[in-house]
Amino acid sequence: MNLPNLTYQNPTTWDNIFSHWEELEGHSPEWLAVAKAKGFETWQQWRQAWVAQFQAPQRSWQTYAIENPLQTIPNFLIGPTQGWQRHFAIEEQNKHTFQTLVQRVNFQQNSKVQAIINDFPTSSQYFGILLPSHEVVLIEGHHRACALAVLEQQGRSLDLSEKLIIHLTQFQTGEQALLDTMLQRGSSKQ
Repeated sequence: MNLPNLTYQNPTTWDNIFSHWEELEGHSPEWLAVAKAKGFETWQQWRQAWVAQFQAPQRSWQTYAIENPLQTIPNFLIGPTQGWQRHFAIEEQNKHTFQTLVQRVNFQQNSKVQAIINDFPTSSQYFGILLPSHEVVLIEGHHRACALAVLEQQGRSLDLSEKLIIHLTQFQTGEQALLDTMLQRGSSKQ
């Protein structure tokens, strides 16, 4: 499939994606505290329960290189998480990009976003959902996406030694309602 600013690389598996995600944040005391606050014993249980809501492990996944990341990633849609969507009225949730978000919220003062801007990870991977409209909904990588949107908003550049990549699964027509269900349910243990 030909997607603007995304160059197909290869197929991948959910296990590979999850392993990389776990390497990035699975052993972080900060993320473990979030998992426990949401009722889970481990980061792995928390994240697996959340992505099971859209059947991530059973889906087919493809890897793409992200061309022009400063222009491309800010135009990805914000994923269905309550923490990120709370910046929008209920009727506007699951409809906005990171570019819109940084226009509404001052992320220039956000310590996580600023830390990423000051030391952007050279080998950065994202994962998300490709909608039938060819819009990308980001599932993982929100702080990094905000950092790029802030840099783009400020007219700054970013020198990357490696291509940024995104792993995508495709939603079929009608599946987009899963995003609203995920947002309403949240990621706390039920």
